[in-house]
Amino acid sequence: MRLSTLAIAWFLFCGAVAGWLVGGMVPPGLRSLALHQGDFHLARPVDKPLEVREAKWCKLLELYGDFDLSMEVELGEGTDLDVLVRQVEPRLVDQQLLQFQGRFSVLRMTTAHDGPAWRSRDEALVAPRGGGLSLAPGLRATVWIEARGNLVRANVAGRTTQWFRTDDVYGSTTLVVKGGKAVVYSLDVKHRGLAQAWRWSRAFWSSLGVVFALVVLAAARAFGHWPRGFVVPLMTWLIVREYDGELGFPDPAALAALLAALVALGFSYCTSWRLLLLLFGVALLVSPAQRTLQRDDPVVDALFGTKAGKQISEAYGQLVGGPRGLHDIGAAGKRVFLLGGKFLYDNSAWGEPHLEPLLESKLRTATKGPVSVPCPQTEDADVVQQWRLFSTCYTAWRPEAIVLGIAADEGGAATGNRQQTTPARLRETLAAAKAHCAQAGTKLVLFVDARHSRYGRAQGLAAPLLAEVQAAATAGVALVTAAEGDVPAAVAAKLAQTLLPLP
Repeated sequence: MRLSTLAIAWFLFCGAVAGWLVGGMVPPGLRSLALHQGDFHLARPVDKPLEVREAKWCKLLELYGDFDLSMEVELGEGTDLDVLVRQVEPRLVDQQLLQFQGRFSVLRMTTAHDGPAWRSRDEALVAPRGGGLSLAPGLRATVWIEARGNLVRANVAGRTTQWFRTDDVYGSTTLVVKGGKAVVYSLDVKHRGLAQAWRWSRAFWSSLGVVFALVVLAAARAFGHWPRGFVVPLMTWLIVREYDGELGFPDPAALAALLAALVALGFSYCTSWRLLLLLFGVALLVSPAQRTLQRDDPVVDALFGTKAGKQISEAYGQLVGGPRGLHDIGAAGKRVFLLGGKFLYDNSAWGEPHLEPLLESKLRTATKGPVSVPCPQTEDADVVQQWRLFSTCYTAWRPEAIVLGIAADEGGAATGNRQQTTPARLRETLAAAKAHCAQAGTKLVLFVDARHSRYGRAQGLAAPLLAEVQAAATAGVALVTAAEGDVPAAVAAKLAQTLLPLP
């Protein structure tokens, strides 16, 4: 078969358009990404080194591509020092805050036992304390971290780790301490720029689309079939238009495999067994590419709900975001932990104030002392998820009281990663909360809010779930109910009355 020059030019143009569309899978906020171009040096007096504690992070706000980090640290007894690298979280792009699950990888040094040096975000969130590159307490150690693309490795006190693959090729860096104190005597970061930045340009992907189109044309000549060019950009547009990169550079190999398959779709109308076999082979290659491009976050979805953003790293560092800023574990005074999520305590959707500051004010007035009321701002929360979040990330807080909130529509249908709360799941959660509070000497208060519903007018807590709550109350757990018509100030007063006196 002989193709006309016009037909060849048309198919090459379609390949270029497909490449341009695939190149558009790089989020716009990254094509104009302003990475930090300077080096960083920690300027501290020799006799006043930087101290990092559980309540005091060390966060380097600058976004780096490739970098070399060096520091000299000393850890106290029973201390973990975690270095969060390639930390990518929601930020403003074109005056719009893009929400997604924050990402990072963790290098752990510890004065406890040896364990894995590097952990993924999900592994770090659920891993117990200790277990990392062990260091002797009270002795200085030199740490080097080398980041190249999405590979990182470290040398700690003369021990070099294997290369570890991260989710991103850029990001910020944070030092987080658990269990004690770390002293940082020096900290330097040398920027190396973004490796092979040309891979993210649309011009490159358009050119690659032309190359793949030439390969397809060669196959067309060999097999005697004329590819249909219009199918290629049309199918490419349909496939890539819904892609959300979440401010992360997509894997180039996955993009290339996807582009090759889309260009090969020019043969999709053919019935030749050889071409059908070719398309089947391409499909086998594209399947893992699609899995690579699609971000799947089951662990953090179960812990934090969807699109939790920076709440993930905050929880990892024992911080709780609230309407008036961050709560840290080192704050003075007594603490009351509100569990129930943003829907339960943030009444701004109904033109009312957040319950957290109202309750905090009443408790401070009554106790005549400092009281903090941390309240995780989980968007899509349920009572099971909230207790899982506390028991995984916040047990080190040891609050004087925990308010475990249950919304009126708690037994509603599952939505997204929010599972339906059944009587059995509620019973198990209440038993776990009661056991934990009894062991920790913490007062437990159940709070049932019948005022609002995600599904329309609230009808009150479903009878099977209400029976489980009443059974817990009969067994001695304090219970507060917010009835329809109760204003937030009245609800805060009810809670304060039940919580006082604080242990």
